[in-house]
Amino acid sequence: MAISKNDPLLPGSSKGSKGNIGKMTALLLTSAMMVGTGIFTTLGAATEKAHSGILIAMIIGAVIALLTGINAAQLGINYPQEGGAFIWMRIFGYPTISFIAGISYFMKGIVTIGIESLGFAKYSEQVFHGVPITIVASIALLVVATINFFGIAPTSKVLISIFFTNLILLGLYVGFTIPKVKMSNFTPVFGPGIAAVLGGAGTFFWAWDGFQRVAIMANEIKNPRKTIPFAIIGGISIAAVIYLIVAGTTLGVLGASAIGKSDEPLFLGGKKAIGGFIPIVILSSAWILAFSDLLGDLMTTSKLGHSMANEHELPYLLGIVHKRLKTPQYMVLLLTVVIIVLVNLVPLRKLLPVASTCTLIWYVITNIATLKINKEKRFAWPVTAWFGIIACLALLFSLPLWSTLGAVGFVIILTGIRWLIIRVVEKSVVDAGGNWTVSGLTLAQGDIISVTAQYAGEKESTAVITIVAAAAIQTTAPVIPGTVTAVDTTISGKAPTGANVVLSVNGVAQSAVTANGGNWIVPCLVLTEGDIVSVTAQSVGERISMAATTIVTPAPSHIRESVIRKIEIPQSVDETVKVPSKSTVNPEPFQTEKPVIEEVEIAQPDCDIISTVVMTLGPSVPLKTVVPEINGTVTAADTIVSGKAPSGANVVLSVNGKAQPVVEATGGKWAVMGLVLTEGDVISITAKYGVKTLGTASTIVASAPSQTIIPSIFGIVTEADKTISGKAPSGTNVVLNINGEAQPAVIANGGIWTVSGLNLAQGDSISVTAQFGDETVNTSSIMTVAPAPLQTGEPVISGIITAADSTVSGTAPSGANVVLSINGKSKAAVVATSGKIISTGVTTKVAPAPVQTAEPVISGIVKTADTTVSGTAPCGANVMLSVNEVPQSEVAAIGGNWIVSSLILKQGDVISVTAQSAGETVSNKATTVVI
Repeated sequence: MAISKNDPLLPGSSKGSKGNIGKMTALLLTSAMMVGTGIFTTLGAATEKAHSGILIAMIIGAVIALLTGINAAQLGINYPQEGGAFIWMRIFGYPTISFIAGISYFMKGIVTIGIESLGFAKYSEQVFHGVPITIVASIALLVVATINFFGIAPTSKVLISIFFTNLILLGLYVGFTIPKVKMSNFTPVFGPGIAAVLGGAGTFFWAWDGFQRVAIMANEIKNPRKTIPFAIIGGISIAAVIYLIVAGTTLGVLGASAIGKSDEPLFLGGKKAIGGFIPIVILSSAWILAFSDLLGDLMTTSKLGHSMANEHELPYLLGIVHKRLKTPQYMVLLLTVVIIVLVNLVPLRKLLPVASTCTLIWYVITNIATLKINKEKRFAWPVTAWFGIIACLALLFSLPLWSTLGAVGFVIILTGIRWLIIRVVEKSVVDAGGNWTVSGLTLAQGDIISVTAQYAGEKESTAVITIVAAAAIQTTAPVIPGTVTAVDTTISGKAPTGANVVLSVNGVAQSAVTANGGNWIVPCLVLTEGDIVSVTAQSVGERISMAATTIVTPAPSHIRESVIRKIEIPQSVDETVKVPSKSTVNPEPFQTEKPVIEEVEIAQPDCDIISTVVMTLGPSVPLKTVVPEINGTVTAADTIVSGKAPSGANVVLSVNGKAQPVVEATGGKWAVMGLVLTEGDVISITAKYGVKTLGTASTIVASAPSQTIIPSIFGIVTEADKTISGKAPSGTNVVLNINGEAQPAVIANGGIWTVSGLNLAQGDSISVTAQFGDETVNTSSIMTVAPAPLQTGEPVISGIITAADSTVSGTAPSGANVVLSINGKSKAAVVATSGKIISTGVTTKVAPAPVQTAEPVISGIVKTADTTVSGTAPCGANVMLSVNEVPQSEVAAIGGNWIVSSLILKQGDVISVTAQSAGETVSNKATTVVI
């Protein structure tokens, strides 16, 4: 399943998007994408069915849209990711239903955009007589695709501008025609009857499409938790007011019969009421709105297609976005080409009921997804989702049967093809070593993977199930600015702040540094013309970046400007003059016997003199032999060896006589990285100034310290779990990390560790580290918290059971496997049929109910400073104390008193205590709250 790596996103997250659309813009954009040509093109057909009940039919459609809109808003604020119902069902672990939702919206989008382009062309033909319809429709599609290619910001501005223009035009229409309204045209209110009204509501429902588009584009919304509900509910309300006023005015002027016979009822109403310029106003409004519909539908359909491609339900190429404009460029191009072909070859107007069917499938799945939201994350009752589902299904069956069967059948065929592809790709054969591998998969976070095995002639094994965790985000590639030459000893560049940056020369890692403030620098390099320098970066919790590479160019051969400077040479070889790499110095400055002022020429091979240095030399002193040092003990686990040497000295480290790349001592320290060592290797170092050797040092590689065995986590961890446990060597110190934050350490007892009192959320990253004594730390692989599993509804036992009964019956969810136990001994399992269960052959006599232990008492008031809680209970009873339902300790009531110590309490913690005497049932809970 997929919460896309951007996604991944978790409830309430908006990662991957900075958000471009504010609250008012989202409201106006929703209104603009709802108030479209539907009022012009659908009003006549809907009135033909509902007659004078058309206003009631429109209100029914508005209520259904509002219910679905509320549910879409609940999903959008908790999962603000691009893709709407498609991505929401994947988050909840239903990839097949997710695919059905996505492909339904995709089909609806293609048909709708094609019809809208033809509508625009038809209105254009009314304005510019004689223009070819299909050519104009194709040109309109190209223009709309171009605007969409430049991103959502310009598209939203165009849509909102069109919306305000049409408000003015429709206001003129209503203002001039309303005096001609006849009240008798509004009766009967329900037209021919409720069935006709529902038919009209189903036909007009297409005109309500658009309210959910801000939820589909949730990753573009600023502060989605507040903006999405405001935009959806407000947009539906604005559209409903506009639709009812315009439709009511037209009904009052023309009457239901005249509207039902016309494809252009507003044009006819304006012409009948006043004539003059009003029909031209209506024609202009319809023409502009047709273009607006094209813009909005292409924008959201391309966004949905982009989301499907990101989740590998469509070819990956379609998910690529333009680097600067952030537009799904190939998806926009594909949609444009496909729709232009359909416009010119297929009678798309006949497929309008198919578009309505696909829209209703999308809305049904949206409402189903709402039922999966946790109670605390909802702002509306679940009944709104059930009403939305029932209403959408009612409208679905009010559409022509051929459209419903055709759309559903096509979706089933596509889903079947998807299933077959997955089955072919995911088969594997186990090799002689008992290993199997499946390659070529396209996985997404939350996908449920199940694996079965089967020998020829044997039954298939039970399935092993796991849930795909979110892929780590790849760190942004570092940058190497400028040109690197053979004389450079330092390379610097940019990378994400805090990232670990590794520079390699010809594939050999030289040094790892941290990018501070977005900048990194690697010193002490020895480069040669033609060397290949590559740099990678990796931020915490992310995948390693793509490598930035460059090739070392020749050293510059031009004459540098003459530089004269004074350098004081103290009495230490550490302060020797620094000169460019591979330079020669004449004479040596530190062999003078008395203070002098002397010119030193510094030159490079094949170059003229490049600088003159005037040096004031210190008094003559005997040169000291400075022996370099190796820090500490080097072990086989080390990859870095470091030590001390005079600043500026070149240090050469050799392993078993094989020299490693030269490093320069900086600040009296040196380090060689990227080593692979083995116990017993001989390491030696030599420090030099030019050709003068300062000293050597050596050491032998010791054995690597033992590493604690990797700890493990039992089973799949879900958001419902309060306790996590696993295996680790007894006595090991175990630390559980949740999203990188360490929990209090625990000790593994008997090879088992347990951490309690947890509050987990779906998508949390969990890892465990273990360390025994002086051994090195070992870390488990990262696990992602899965959604809480659904729990089967509790069965019910019918009536009172007596010792004479041989049959026990009751109710349970239909098809559930029911196991009845008597005194802890299970009987044969039965299956609940039609919600009923029955178990026969019960001959065991039912004993009287055991006595319940008296409820214990908690003494006094418990405060946060207390570490001990005490009280009374029946003498000898076992007393269990829990904090926030997590058991802490079990003690015995001695002399009727009990006490539990070593507690760590917080204000608001709920303490509960139960007692149980031998042969009795557990007492009722005694509870108190920590103050």
